[in-house]
Amino acid sequence: MASGSNSSTSEFALLESKGDGTWTAIKATNPGEKDLYIALRWCNFLVPIPNDPYENKPEEGPLTRPEVASWVHVNSLVLKDRDVAYRIFNHKNIVSIAGSIEVDSSVEATPASAGLERTDYLVWDHCAHFDLSARIQAMRESPGEAIEESFCWHVLTSLLEAITYLHDGKRLVEVGGRRRWKAESSTWTPILHGKIEPRNVLFQKKRQGEEHDRCKLADLRWAVALNHKISYVGEADELDEDGGSAASRMGRLVATVSLDACAWKPQNPHEHSIDSELCSLGRLIFTMMTGEGREDEIYKKYTGYLTGEPKGPYSEQLAVVVKFLLDRRYFLTRFAEMRIERVLPLTKVVMEYFREWKSY
Repeated sequence: MASGSNSSTSEFALLESKGDGTWTAIKATNPGEKDLYIALRWCNFLVPIPNDPYENKPEEGPLTRPEVASWVHVNSLVLKDRDVAYRIFNHKNIVSIAGSIEVDSSVEATPASAGLERTDYLVWDHCAHFDLSARIQAMRESPGEAIEESFCWHVLTSLLEAITYLHDGKRLVEVGGRRRWKAESSTWTPILHGKIEPRNVLFQKKRQGEEHDRCKLADLRWAVALNHKISYVGEADELDEDGGSAASRMGRLVATVSLDACAWKPQNPHEHSIDSELCSLGRLIFTMMTGEGREDEIYKKYTGYLTGEPKGPYSEQLAVVVKFLLDRRYFLTRFAEMRIERVLPLTKVVMEYFREWKSY
């Protein structure tokens, strides 16, 4: 069923209903373009939270609830302020908003819009190359065959860039031939995804010169915005370069969870934290490396270099990073009243491990 929306301002048009308020869409301004998009109603962001203590609390401003000590659901920000939504969903490793469509049934109907009430749709990237769950299943069809390490690193670094952008508001860009972590704005409200799972990791067709399909973090319906801001006023963009010797890397990783790198945080009734976020990332990569199983297998199979035992099929560099991410669950228990100020220091060290592995 091919047709368009009745919006005179949108460059997109609805194409075909997929059910549950989901449509495929095309660029109305360029109907010959082969790329499809996904259109979702704004109401899809209304995710009910059982026993949500903040459900009936008033909001003041698009990014904070001054009377609430911990956080606000990103879905309410999206429904309230479109500019906020476009800013949040604007990263190469996050399923991004491409535009919007308004369907008005009071205007002459088209096959796609007939019978629809006036509704706003968000138009998203269409990631048609499956999710990570399907990828893992396909890659494990050959018994005993390990998933390629370059793909594990691709997923790890892509998702870490997405997490760093959401929490710290910094993206990796190339300026003057050098890679820099550039702040999106002078102040940023940290955001946590909350559901980093294989089914929420999607892939787009790789572009020319790329080794793997582009990896994107999807489904931020459960994401939360924390009730504090990061200020970058007067700070220069940080270079993406090695910050010290290889021997010092583990110490620099540990320093990212030291008391000096943290601040006191108010109680969070739904237990969202950057530590749980990073631990989920470690668990996801662990699953790629080992399949389903006990997490402590990472110690036995892939950290033999620490004990003199035989190594597993993956490098020391990857094993160290995944082990450290999984260890964040212990930090959650020991330092429940602390919050990590920034993710970028950890991200930069992980990128060092990646560069070292890639150089071999």
